[in-house]
Amino acid sequence: MSKLKKLTMARATIKGHLTRLGNAVTEDITVAEARFRQQRLEEIWRKFGEIQEEIIEQKLLNINSGEEEEREGKVEQIQKDSDSECMIFETDYYAIATRLQSVTNAQQQYEQQLVQQVIAQQPPQNPDGAGIQRAEQQRIDIKLPVLALPEFKGDFNEWLLFKDAFQSMIHDNVSLSAMQKFQYLRSALKEEALQVIGGLDTSAENYVNAWELLKNNYENTKLFVNTHLNKLLDFPAVAKDKPATMRQLIVHIRTHLKALRTLRLPVEHWDDLLIHMVKSKLAYNAQRDWEEEANRNRQGKKV
Repeated sequence: MSKLKKLTMARATIKGHLTRLGNAVTEDITVAEARFRQQRLEEIWRKFGEIQEEIIEQKLLNINSGEEEEREGKVEQIQKDSDSECMIFETDYYAIATRLQSVTNAQQQYEQQLVQQVIAQQPPQNPDGAGIQRAEQQRIDIKLPVLALPEFKGDFNEWLLFKDAFQSMIHDNVSLSAMQKFQYLRSALKEEALQVIGGLDTSAENYVNAWELLKNNYENTKLFVNTHLNKLLDFPAVAKDKPATMRQLIVHIRTHLKALRTLRLPVEHWDDLLIHMVKSKLAYNAQRDWEEEANRNRQGKKV
């Protein structure tokens, strides 16, 4: 068995671990279970990244010598396939991470309410309210849990994924102060995205301004839709007798349909159109097999 095939199988195993972990995150999960599964989720995330990098390296090594233009095309296709794999995995990862974080957020909110009740029941120790001030300061000084936040470098195609994850994990977390949210935000931004808010001091008052700056700069729904539509319709070639290329086509379609569904486009009504367009990318034998299978399915439904 080739090294590339072993790596591909290892990646499939990791994806299976992610799916099973996601299925285990039910409404009745306890806080202790959620925190344990958060640790397991980070292990899966790290392992996937390591394997994906090895797959890319192995594919690049397997490129046969040829014309420079042909080699560049193969390298570009390898990167495109990798991006599609990563986008699907990241979408599932952040969805699970958000659900787990909502469980711990609820617990933090409950603990915060208890602290506030204790503070409210304690009379101030002196007229200037120093006792309450010290209690509040103790609350602020509590070390925050380390959260596995998504990174955002300024790529428009990654904005919605980052926004949804950050909003669920941090922005809507009522147990965090505005200052703490701003600190989390700065730690999640890199490169160009960090420069967008670089002129703002880190303060509670500026957090809302920073978040609005990012949204105004990157939230271009029309651009997102056009980008994903163009990529969706740029179907990768399906080579004869190479099942891997068919899988790449499927991953390609799922990736961009999921993104367009997030943008509230009615992708559930596009089946007939997409099937018609995808069939043209298949070899004659594959089209014939497709039609035979479709006919069997239709006959089965009639029965």
